[in-house]
Amino acid sequence: MKRNYSKGLLATLAFLGCGVAQQAWADKVVTSTADSPKWFQIVAKRETRLMTDNGVGQNMTGAVSTTDPAENNKWRFEQNTDGTWVIVSQKGDYIDPASLKSLGDTYGNSAFQTVSTKPSKGWTINETASGSDYYTIASGNAQLHQGNNGTSFCIINYGGGSNTSDEGCLFTFKEYSIRNIAQAAYDASIEGTNPGQTSADARAAFKAVLDKTNATESELEAALVTFKAALVKVEANKLYYIVSGPSVNYCQDKYMYSPGSGQQSKFGSKVSAPTYAWTFTDAGDGKFYMQNYGTKQYLNTTSNKNTTMAETASTKYTIESLGKGAFNIKPEGNNPLHAQNDNSVIVVWAGGLNTASAWKFVEIPESERTAPTTFSGVTGYPGTQTYMPGQKDQVLMKFVASVTPGWTDDNFTANSVTLNLGATKATDLESVKVYTSANDDFVSNGQRSATLVGTASAITDNVVTVKFTDGVTFKENQRFYVTADIKSDATVGNKFDVAITNFTYNTDKTATITSGNPEGQGVIYKVQSAPFQPYDLGSHYWRIPAMVVLHHQQGENASKNGRVVTMADNRFDHNTDLPSHIDVYERHSDDNGATWSTHKMVVGTEADHALVGGYHGFGDVSLVECASGKIVAIMVGGPGYFGSTPSNPIVPTIITSTDGGDTWSTPRTLTNELYKTTYKEGAVQGSFAGSGRGLMLQRQKDKQLNGRIMFAMSHRFIVNGKRSIQEYIIYSDDEGATWKFSTQSAYNGGDESKLVELADGTVMISVRQSGQRGYNKSTDGGVTWGTQAKWADIDGNACNGDILYVNKHVMLHSYPNDGKRKNVTIKASFDGGKSWSNPYVVCAPSSCYSTMDVTKDGDIAIFYEDNACSTGFVLNYVVLPTSFIYEGTPSLKAFKAVQASAQVILDKGAGYETIETAKAGEFSKASVDALKSLLPTAEKLAKMSDDEIDALRPQVEAAIATALSTICIVDGQSNETTYTISSFENIDNAAPKYMLKNATAGVAADCEWSLVPSTTTIGQVYIQEKGETNYLNRSGNTLVATAPPQPWNIVKGDGQYWHFKSTVNGSTYLVVNLTNGTFNYWRDMAGSATWSTKFVLNAVATITAIDGVDVVTPAEPTRYYDLQGRRVMNPTKGIFITNTGRKVIK
Repeated sequence: MKRNYSKGLLATLAFLGCGVAQQAWADKVVTSTADSPKWFQIVAKRETRLMTDNGVGQNMTGAVSTTDPAENNKWRFEQNTDGTWVIVSQKGDYIDPASLKSLGDTYGNSAFQTVSTKPSKGWTINETASGSDYYTIASGNAQLHQGNNGTSFCIINYGGGSNTSDEGCLFTFKEYSIRNIAQAAYDASIEGTNPGQTSADARAAFKAVLDKTNATESELEAALVTFKAALVKVEANKLYYIVSGPSVNYCQDKYMYSPGSGQQSKFGSKVSAPTYAWTFTDAGDGKFYMQNYGTKQYLNTTSNKNTTMAETASTKYTIESLGKGAFNIKPEGNNPLHAQNDNSVIVVWAGGLNTASAWKFVEIPESERTAPTTFSGVTGYPGTQTYMPGQKDQVLMKFVASVTPGWTDDNFTANSVTLNLGATKATDLESVKVYTSANDDFVSNGQRSATLVGTASAITDNVVTVKFTDGVTFKENQRFYVTADIKSDATVGNKFDVAITNFTYNTDKTATITSGNPEGQGVIYKVQSAPFQPYDLGSHYWRIPAMVVLHHQQGENASKNGRVVTMADNRFDHNTDLPSHIDVYERHSDDNGATWSTHKMVVGTEADHALVGGYHGFGDVSLVECASGKIVAIMVGGPGYFGSTPSNPIVPTIITSTDGGDTWSTPRTLTNELYKTTYKEGAVQGSFAGSGRGLMLQRQKDKQLNGRIMFAMSHRFIVNGKRSIQEYIIYSDDEGATWKFSTQSAYNGGDESKLVELADGTVMISVRQSGQRGYNKSTDGGVTWGTQAKWADIDGNACNGDILYVNKHVMLHSYPNDGKRKNVTIKASFDGGKSWSNPYVVCAPSSCYSTMDVTKDGDIAIFYEDNACSTGFVLNYVVLPTSFIYEGTPSLKAFKAVQASAQVILDKGAGYETIETAKAGEFSKASVDALKSLLPTAEKLAKMSDDEIDALRPQVEAAIATALSTICIVDGQSNETTYTISSFENIDNAAPKYMLKNATAGVAADCEWSLVPSTTTIGQVYIQEKGETNYLNRSGNTLVATAPPQPWNIVKGDGQYWHFKSTVNGSTYLVVNLTNGTFNYWRDMAGSATWSTKFVLNAVATITAIDGVDVVTPAEPTRYYDLQGRRVMNPTKGIFITNTGRKVIK
């Protein structure tokens, strides 16, 4: 009988992090019983992770190493009579194909959990290819899959039972035997003297035993124990570099270091300096404290998976070998230290060999400890961007004096800094001060820990020098804040664009300055305050601003009109979305934001949690005021948006206030309203309302609709196996007592959206997108919707913004006007949302979500996430006059916006007389002349009254719409012409293929297509199937025929072909594969030898055979057209042109 080596020798194997030689499945793994087991490791191809049993009812995971593989990494196999296999761990737990637990993640993954009884169904194990030695393990549609770090390395159900290509679906089997274990231990060893390595003598001695073919198990076991003992270990009080590897590319061979006191540890390229050196202090029980040699501070972990440097040690570490000379550095009770790609910081995260959680230790010799400490210069960073008269200690900018650490104990003394305020009026400032601080958050709630080191008073000029009274001595990076006291009579609208021009140190030395004039500029506003900011109530993170300004309070609450009511997510120290713990807080202001009520939690009690299945999170609030003055707040709670299912749903919840926000009702859920409504897309999986501000209708033609309140909700569906997000409108006609949903989606492919009511009662939705922002319109109070489109003038990050009706001439839109979450900007529209202009930047540096409203004085209040000068968002409230964005008469501004659109049409030329002579891009002469006749001269316009201008504007808008409908798309062809669409070249060297009604390519056309001009954007068309409501649209990298339509730009090629340019996902060109006829998209119109951008429009109905028209005209029944090119179905009297080119008089 074989001896049981698993307890001692397998622990050795785990310590060394090595695998064992495997028995091929082709040799048939032996079926075995609990009385006479034969044990195997099940090893994933992904990161060679070991399938691990974490106990009945717990998610199975894949581990790189373990301290007790005998319990959770050992598996045996029992074969059923039907040829399938039962898989059971040494703990006696079974892997059941039906035992799954949802992870609640974005992708709907579920993890396998072991069970205590033998499952009714077994597993089929198949080799993926002969001799590959990798296998799939499946049972019907269930398939074992080694997840990645996004699933916390759980064993999940993925692959559908047949996936043989994903590395997570591939496993191999390694049998336990003492010789296999010993050989693997030798193969994993590295010769050397650093921790994790083994001396040459020890390796040679062990190899000699392995080479003996007749070595007994006892000899091998003893040799392995000796070899393990020879492994060089980390020792207390020695100095080490800690180096990432074997790892992933972004951190391979990077060095862990401390950036300074109280900071999160980081990694980077090697610097020979004490801040890159680490020493270990014995913490007992084989554990250590980690201390940075340069700062003398200890590396501790925090509750939110981060690390921090502190004066005292609180975290004990276990150093676990992974083999290959690498280790996990495991905080007690936590995952190992991990090099995170974002911001190059050290966090805690699961991982082993070949991940960012693998580390090597290199002892630092005395000869290397010689590099001197040097002062490298000053770097500037943005300050806060918003101020108001009378404020004190407002941050104009931040800068850091940087020290390149070395082994010498050098100090530096800062003497002064010279600034150019870049101020509109420098005398707006009473004084300029400089502080030093260890904190990255210079906020006003006790977190500054700042020391005043210099003051310049009586400011008269933009050039200011602040002398440091006693000098500032430092030997590591030193943070400075430049602040200002602003005079109470400072001019609203004046600006500051501060720059460092000089920094002196060590009496007579001048520093090199980098980014001395950081991005952004400060502005004096009417009001600026921060209702929620980092460390309020001890919470680092506050997010998701919601706001409404009250205008409809009545009776005893009438005095509260003008009150600003705000809400926000208290995200404590985690800064993550649901299902994390999030409470909702409210504050309000009765002096336009100058001061605020105390923080009040309105949702977050245990009773509230019970409403959403025990989850401890609510968030994403949106507020609306009803006609009676009642306030309704909608939010969601529960498992999170992407983790939601009908059986485990995210729950929309409302609270209300009937006293202007002084008190709030207990939460009421809208679960049935959301999940029991019938949608054409099927069962909704989850939804939430776009946070910020809702809408109350006030200008409806149907007066019964006035008073309706509504929010846009992002419904998530699964359609044909793919995620589909649709914007549905939830509305109430009784101030929140009952709720209904729109009968159709307002936007396909949506995200956080906002609503606005135009002057004529049209409801417009503005939809978060990556790039150009989407929109749509409803003329029946939000129940049904038109054709969705995108704004070319609002193009930025995929982020929440807001759209605001100011008056009948002006709307505003806030959003991050950048590809990143920064540069929150307000733009104005003077033509009902057709175009946007007059950008006003509120916060150029890091900034994010925003909402707006009109104050009681007619100013604009914006409440937004400001990250310009803080580690968490400051929820910043700012009031600005409309003159910051636009000046002059709004009616004239609105008319000039329409006039500019008209001029684009007039610039195209006089227009075509008849469609036969029309060229692509031309408008009919009649429509151009009609439009031209309406436009007044500049002199006449200057003399017109506001009422006259307002009366003329809709006439011009109607004339523009008429002209757009007459645009010629194809030379000589009416817009009623239908086409078949084919490839220009032959497919597979045979013949061109046609665009079929299902948006695939076929040898024979099965439908006709119409080119429908856009009535909003010149040159864009919709490609509609004749007689149907389907349009050619882009979906990802495929072509589909669906509704609603997406616009295309059709570009004439050099020959008898056209290019179709999509307006979504980066505006790329449709291409067809010349081998198999599949469709995709290309960055330019050139295409390639395999992919062609060329398509032919084959006219089915044409007006006349004019030379040069690039269409193919098959024989068709006679069709009649009038002289303007419009189809006439039953001509009776007049002159007509037929599709054969003849003139006919009836």
